[in-house]
Amino acid sequence: MLKRNKILQSFLEHKIIEEKYNISKDGLPQKVFDAQKSEEAIIKVIALIIDEKEKRLPTEDKQLYRTITQYLNEAAI
Repeated sequence: MLKRNKILQSFLEHKIIEEKYNISKDGLPQKVFDAQKSEEAIIKVIALIIDEKEKRLPTEDKQLYRTITQYLNEAAI
């Protein structure tokens, strides 16, 4: 398993994902690529962060913040 997918799994296995967001552990994506297509905003944002930070030239934090904020604003509509 790739490092980025292991990171994703460590986040998704946290009890907050199931308790606070009511997301069952059954059917959670196993890969960042699949998580980026998720209907759940929290899963998609986690995947976005992992993807950006694991790139060879990661995005600066300010730009990543803007990208996440923009996505969340659009997802809330």
